[in-house]
Amino acid sequence: MFAAIDKASGGKMAGIIGLIKTEPANLATEIGYVILFKTYHRTYVASNAVGILLRYSLELPTAPHPGLGLRRVQWRTHSHNAASFNTATRMGFRPAGIFRWEWVLLENKESNGYQPREGDPIGRPGRDNKYLSFCADDWENGCREHVDKAINRQSA
Repeated sequence: MFAAIDKASGGKMAGIIGLIKTEPANLATEIGYVILFKTYHRTYVASNAVGILLRYSLELPTAPHPGLGLRRVQWRTHSHNAASFNTATRMGFRPAGIFRWEWVLLENKESNGYQPREGDPIGRPGRDNKYLSFCADDWENGCREHVDKAINRQSA
């Protein structure tokens, strides 16, 4: 996990962001969880933080800003979370599909999912997740410049 910092405010902490489910053998990772304090919702801070992680993940180790040299960065969001989906697409992620009934929901999250069939062994609702991806060929074919602009943006 990394701290998300609002560089325009003198370095105030704005939240956290991380790389999860990293698979070195497949040169892949996932950005998650992106958790920003409410003050920073719908600001440039998410774009800055996501952009920095994209650059770190996709740049080759020999680049001026050395990175991990991964081939794929993934983003997963609840199928009803439009804000998360929009953040990912704004940064250049491409929709990759929907995994239906991917997760069984915790007891306190039951209103966010689909009801199970009668006799289900767990008996709790499930949810769908949307997947998006950002790949090395996207990065090399023009998206690097798009992400660099997002990293340098300091206003809404």
